[in-house]
Amino acid sequence: MQSRTDLQRQCQVVIPVLNDVINPAYFKYISQYYLDNYQDKSLGLSEGDKYTNNRGFMGVNPPNPLYVPNSPYYMEEFGELKEYRTYPKGKIPNSHSETKTFTLGTSYVGDFGYTGLSWHYFNTNYGVPGFAYLASQTDEGYAPVTVKNQTHRLSWDTHWVSPLKGIDSLDFQVNYQHSKDQELLNSTVSNGFLSHNQTKQRNPKPE
Repeated sequence: MQSRTDLQRQCQVVIPVLNDVINPAYFKYISQYYLDNYQDKSLGLSEGDKYTNNRGFMGVNPPNPLYVPNSPYYMEEFGELKEYRTYPKGKIPNSHSETKTFTLGTSYVGDFGYTGLSWHYFNTNYGVPGFAYLASQTDEGYAPVTVKNQTHRLSWDTHWVSPLKGIDSLDFQVNYQHSKDQELLNSTVSNGFLSHNQTKQRNPKPE
């Protein structure tokens, strides 16, 4: 994850690169001289003196267990991982969900058949866990994403027995739906759209 900035963005974290340091995996051996004298501060030995590609006289330098063939000479040193937003430990961030639904209908049944009318209301509000976007192009703060949907649906259904000579029955259906979808950053609407849908259907059945 450290070297993949796209993956960092998807995980909503930042891992800063502090500097380039010598890569221990580049070297085949560890300097025996360093191992014998690194505690002597007067020699000024550093971590860079610890590794070598020289086996040494009579093979005195031990193999480096960190050695990996074809490793680069330098590697990046990374800082502390930081999340775009901080959240309480043990809790799934922005995981709220609330749904309300209501249906009202009426019908009439008689010798002619039946007819019925219904209205359905649906309202949902939920968060996208662990995800956030910049609140604005100038604001460095990130805001949690919330999705809202509100839908109204109206339906009319009629079954008519022997409406005309030669027709046994007639079914007639009408549906209308209106939906409003929104995406919010905190309480600010960042995206949204309205949709309308209607259908009509007639099914005459001859005798």
